[in-house]
Amino acid sequence: MLDIEAAGAVAPGANIVVYFAPNSSQGFLDAITTAVHDTANRPSVISISWGSAEQRWTHSALLALEAAFADAGLLGVTVCAAAGDGGSADGILDGSAHVDFPASSPHVLGCGGTKLEASNGLISSEVAWNATGGGVSKIFALPNYQSAVGVTSGNHRGVPDVAGNADPDTGYLVRIDGARFIIGGTSAVAPLWAGLVALMNENLGESVGFLHPYLYKQPAAATFRDITQGGNDVSGLGVFTAGPGWDPCTGWGTPDGRRLLAAVSGELTRQGIIAHLPRPVGVAGYVTGDNYQHVIAANGNGDIHEIYWQGGGAVAQGVVATVPNVNRVAAYVTAADGVQHVIASAGFAQVLEIFWPGGGQPSQAVLDWSTGQQIANVVGVAGYFTADDGFQHVIVACGDDGGSPVQGDIFEVYFKQG
Repeated sequence: MLDIEAAGAVAPGANIVVYFAPNSSQGFLDAITTAVHDTANRPSVISISWGSAEQRWTHSALLALEAAFADAGLLGVTVCAAAGDGGSADGILDGSAHVDFPASSPHVLGCGGTKLEASNGLISSEVAWNATGGGVSKIFALPNYQSAVGVTSGNHRGVPDVAGNADPDTGYLVRIDGARFIIGGTSAVAPLWAGLVALMNENLGESVGFLHPYLYKQPAAATFRDITQGGNDVSGLGVFTAGPGWDPCTGWGTPDGRRLLAAVSGELTRQGIIAHLPRPVGVAGYVTGDNYQHVIAANGNGDIHEIYWQGGGAVAQGVVATVPNVNRVAAYVTAADGVQHVIASAGFAQVLEIFWPGGGQPSQAVLDWSTGQQIANVVGVAGYFTADDGFQHVIVACGDDGGSPVQGDIFEVYFKQG
């Protein structure tokens, strides 16, 4: 109820949809993918107030959920997640710092916490809440948008991105089953930010989608209240404190909504619907030498569509292949011959390459690690071309099916055309 009441208080006119699922990694993934691909309600922002330290997730669950969050960004859906309420240890008492997932996902807006005090309707003090989650991921590499903010490790994702009032001592009055309670935690900050994003979307007339590049491009002083005091040392580790600019306790700080809206509006890349496919399960994109933009989209019935256009020209589309049980797609172009390549995983077992020259007839082949061997439990695929040696590279991430490959294995297949 906290999430619903917090989001609804900020954006009272928003259509709020609640997704229910079993309390398991698969249930969580099902809830996320259902929300991201919900063509009936078409949410523009998702709020998540549940998570756990990265160490407590299996590699296959992390990979599958990260792929779902990346899909959300491609589809224009902002995902907000609580950074956790266990301080820099995130509830793991091994003497080391840990961060909470999914807030640590590079495609999720990690929401940290502050302690906010007011007098006569004005802010008198705001410091980092000592139990807010925050720190440096041990799983996810430093994203480009954070390259200039001085993340402590220098090569891994910093958490959180933003903050809001979270201390239960300065928390929120909610009504549950007829009774009133004061509740806090970063579980309140994620829906607060989701409500703010919903208001921004309403004012802009479109979804801001993947918000991070805009947040990290804007000068913090112009759009945020910078939190420079306090830390998240409730566990006694003494590793992180708030400071000027981005920090691993409160991110950029708490927002000035009007200024943030104006900044994002000035930077927003205008977007619109280029096509509508029922039950999309994966998307990828690339540009060919003739300046055509191409989107590859797979839907739930196995059809893999190519959607393409040039500049502001008309959008065309067609089915390049039908792959039963397709669940992920990647795409790239080999510059030497202009051939377009789509990598598709099917039924978590088989990886196929579909390829064609511009205007040509698509062909396809199975990519096997060895003759007759299929790849077990595929949870993600990617592909690219290295022009200096003419090799194509396909990266496949595998989950844990109890056999081989084992949990978390990431394989590379590389080959020259033909």
